[in-house]
Amino acid sequence: MPNRTSKFTDNNLKLFYGNLLNHYKECTKRFGSSNVEAVYRELFLATQYAVESPQGSLNHLPRGEKEKVYTAFHTIFYALPLFAGLSPDKQRSFNPPRSPYNYLINTSPQYIYNCSDPKLFNWVELNENLNPNSSLLHRPTLINKSNKSTHSTALWAAMIITGLVFSAAAAALTAWYYLFHQFINSAERLWYNEGWMRAVLMSSTALTFSSLATTLTLLFAAEPIVLVALAFNISPVGMLIAAGICVASVGAGLGAFTMNSIYDFVEKRSNKRAIDPSEPLRFAVSEDEEDALVEKQIDPVKVRCALAAIRIEINRVLHSEEALPSFLNRHFGNKKNKDTQALLQTARALRRGDITEATIGDLKFDCRYYEQLRKQETVVVHPKSGLYPSLFSPEELSMTGCAIPPPQLRSPELVSI
Repeated sequence: MPNRTSKFTDNNLKLFYGNLLNHYKECTKRFGSSNVEAVYRELFLATQYAVESPQGSLNHLPRGEKEKVYTAFHTIFYALPLFAGLSPDKQRSFNPPRSPYNYLINTSPQYIYNCSDPKLFNWVELNENLNPNSSLLHRPTLINKSNKSTHSTALWAAMIITGLVFSAAAAALTAWYYLFHQFINSAERLWYNEGWMRAVLMSSTALTFSSLATTLTLLFAAEPIVLVALAFNISPVGMLIAAGICVASVGAGLGAFTMNSIYDFVEKRSNKRAIDPSEPLRFAVSEDEEDALVEKQIDPVKVRCALAAIRIEINRVLHSEEALPSFLNRHFGNKKNKDTQALLQTARALRRGDITEATIGDLKFDCRYYEQLRKQETVVVHPKSGLYPSLFSPEELSMTGCAIPPPQLRSPELVSI
């Protein structure tokens, strides 16, 4: 049994988005690209069945959360190429009636939305038909050519020592690169408030492993290192310092890698309801961000729709459902990685409320409350206070001679659309 909650979660939104886009593709094949009303009616009836029918996958939600589903439906529909291709006059006049659901008359639609099983969709190809557009990566392989064997013990010892020195240097350089890589990623997360806990844990674990590795090396390996240095006429102090630096670097890199692996595993298991369980904060709207969006007259539900579309568009761009590329790869990598960075910046701007409209692939999102009110000609519930904002400003009401009533609290269940 799916784990159901009383909220329309971000993961429900992502699955609803996938159902709606798949259904949209089927409808455009049957009705063509000109019959907007027929496509809208079939998509709306399927959504209404999922929300209102006892067999619907979203029927368990309370009325306030169900209204969020309808808001998400209209937001995604208005972003589809079929609607975006209409003239501005036709877009403004598009206002199909919303009939109430009748349990006795309404039958099961042709397409039933399942908003609980993420395995139903191929997230990489979901946007493929909306925006029609792998190379194999050949990595160089280091080939070690063994020298001709010799019977000289001294030569063998020299080769072994040289190999150990170069191996230690290579391991230290690899660790430094990895640590720099993770430091840049952590700085980005701290700057954009996308997971400070990972950055702190990784840094503390790296320091702990580095200190522990250095201490153990000096305690148990100092004497052999000094003997080897004396045998090859090398300064023992210099050899100890070099060995300590290499061991500390490798220990720090190993600690950072271990903590990142553990954190990734725990985060994916504890954020299954997020749009992206591996990056739950990059594609989610926090409570503080939601309050800031509401103050800017931006609908958080619409922003979440756009964030879900962005994450799925990134899958399409990368041809993969794996984690996002790192900071350096997104800024200095190939075109796919740079396109991913542009989409990620769009998600950040939407979360901050810096932009109200975004084009993701072939989808065009308008996240403002006002535009939604004009198109639906209905009242939208304020997600925090429960107030119903007026469709007209006080100045417009005063021009008509009507009295301006004070705002009153009303129950979300009384909304009529």
